Amino acid sequence: MSLAHICLVWQMKSEVRKPSIIATSPSLVTEKTSCGCTLLHLAVIYSLRSFLLAILALVAGNIAYVNAQNTLGSYSCNTCSHHCEHDSRHQSIREGTALHYACLMGRLDIAEDLLKAGANWKKKDSKGRTPSELLFGC
Repeated sequence: MSLAHICLVWQMKSEVRKPSIIATSPSLVTEKTSCGCTLLHLAVIYSLRSFLLAILALVAGNIAYVNAQNTLGSYSCNTCSHHCEHDSRHQSIREGTALHYACLMGRLDIAEDLLKAGANWKKKDSKGRTPSELLFGC
């Protein structure tokens, strides 16, 4: 099952009955899409906060994972492009962290979760933008 399929399955399940997909297959957390997005990126892109919290619990203390950057930009990835074709804002980020996406989407709740997990507020994407610049539209 691809990372995008996992996100979609998670999204469709009721909050009460969600299976612990990542608990039974923790290696999924380290997989990346063709554009370099991690499962954490996808949880943010698909606005799956409960999924994001489950991932953060599993990777607690792994600051490098929380600050992982995608490589090509989500517009070039079949896994991510399904969502990005409906929201072109995502297409502008290359070498962005999950925090970049959360700020771009105005998801302060998710941004706060990422910051508590060790996300770097000053990390720059390929255009030199920090998450705060995306949040405030600078």
